[in-house]
Amino acid sequence: MGDPSVEDLLEILEKDNLFLTGAAGTGKSWMTNRIIEVYREAERGVVALGSTGVSAVNIGGVTLHSFFVLGICNSFEELKEHDRRNKKRLTDLKRLLAATELIVIDEVSMIGVETLEMIRYRLESLGYGGRVMFVGDFYQLPPVVRRERSPSSSLFGEALYAFESGAWEAFAPKAVELRTMHRTRDSEFTRILSRIRRGERDREVVDYLLALCNNDSVYQEEPTWLFGRNQEVERMNKESLDRLEGEEYLFFAELEKEKQLNPKRLESWQKMLPVQEQLRLKVGAPVLFTVNKWGRYVNGERGILHSVEEDFLVVDKGDEFVRVEPHEFVLGEPQIGENGGVELRPLATLKQFPLKPAYAVTIHKSQGMSIDRLVCNVDTLFAPSQFYVAISRATDPKGLKIDFNRGDFSRYLERVIRVDERVNEFYDGL
Repeated sequence: MGDPSVEDLLEILEKDNLFLTGAAGTGKSWMTNRIIEVYREAERGVVALGSTGVSAVNIGGVTLHSFFVLGICNSFEELKEHDRRNKKRLTDLKRLLAATELIVIDEVSMIGVETLEMIRYRLESLGYGGRVMFVGDFYQLPPVVRRERSPSSSLFGEALYAFESGAWEAFAPKAVELRTMHRTRDSEFTRILSRIRRGERDREVVDYLLALCNNDSVYQEEPTWLFGRNQEVERMNKESLDRLEGEEYLFFAELEKEKQLNPKRLESWQKMLPVQEQLRLKVGAPVLFTVNKWGRYVNGERGILHSVEEDFLVVDKGDEFVRVEPHEFVLGEPQIGENGGVELRPLATLKQFPLKPAYAVTIHKSQGMSIDRLVCNVDTLFAPSQFYVAISRATDPKGLKIDFNRGDFSRYLERVIRVDERVNEFYDGL
C-alpha cells in the first residue's frame, strides 16, 4: 500500500490533529506546503510555524516562540511573569486564534517537553478550536537541552521528547509516516539509510559506508562538498571561483523593511535565508538552486551559469536552459485580513537570485536539498543526526563519497550512528 495523498491528510484534519513524519527524502515538506496552499486557496485560516528560524523560513512562516508569545521562557513561572508584560500581544493572539482553523508546526522533533506544554497551555487558555498539524522526524534533530533544566533532567534521563509529554497525549495527533523514498531510486541505499536512521550499526552498515569512503570516482565530476562548518565552505567556494577564468559578477540582495522592525530580529531572519546577501558568480560556474520552483528547478539541483542578462540569469541544467529571476523572501507577522482570515503582514522582504556556488555548502543549509554528485566531509560534525542528514542528501550512492580524515572510521561510526531507544520505541508503536 502506498503513501496517503494530500486529500487523505486533509480528511484526517477535518476530525483530528495530525503528526506527519517520515525519513529524509519522503516528501514531508512537499505535502506540508501543499496542505497550507489548499487551506489558503479556500480562505481557511492557516498559520505556518517553525520550531527554529530555518524551519520557519522553509515553511514560509514565523517561529512558534514568536507566534505564541513565549519569549525565552523555560518554565511556567517565567511564562507567568512574561505574560504580565505582554497582555496586548496575548489579546491579539486570542483574536488571531479565533480566525485560525489549522496551525502547522514544522520540525517538531526540536521542541522540548516544556515548550510543548506551554503551547498546549496557550491554546487551551485562549480557547483555540482548530486543528494542529505536527511535522518532523524524531530520528533527525533532537530538542536543544538548555542548561537551565533541572539536574534530574538529562538527555537520556527524564522526559525530553515532545511525544513523552502530557501535551502530546492531549493533542492525540493521528500519526502518518511517509515511507516512499523520492530522493533516490536505489533500493539498497534506501534500506541502509533506513537502518542508519534507526541507529543500527552492524557489519553490513559499516562495510557499506566504508565502500563509500573509497568512492573516489566522484571527484572526477566536480561534486558539491558538504561541510559541518561555515569556514570550510566559504574558503572552498572562494578559492574555486577565483580559479575560474572570466568576469566576476556581484549580485546584491534587495531589502525593504519597516522602520520600526527590530534590527536583531531582521539580522536573525536574514541569516536563516538560503541565499547570500552578496552573491559572487562567474559564467561557467557550477551553481545549486536553493529553493523549489515547481516545473523549473528544485532545491539542491545543479546547473552551470550560462549567461547574465539584465534582469535574470540563465542556467544550463544539462538537458535544458532555465531562466532564473530573483526570489522574494518575506518576513511576516500573522494578522487577521480584510476577509476575516489569517494572512501575513510583511515586515521585510528580501529579493535575491536563489542560487549558490555549487562547490560547497554546509550540512545545516543543505536541509531539503537533493544533490546528485556529493562529497560529505564528516570531520567536524557536532551532533550524531548530522551524519544521517548529510549522506541522505545524495540522490545516488554512485555519486556519493564520504570524506573522513580523523582516524578509525569504524570507531567514529559508533559515535555518529546512535539513537535514543525511546525514539525507536515511539516509532515502533505508530
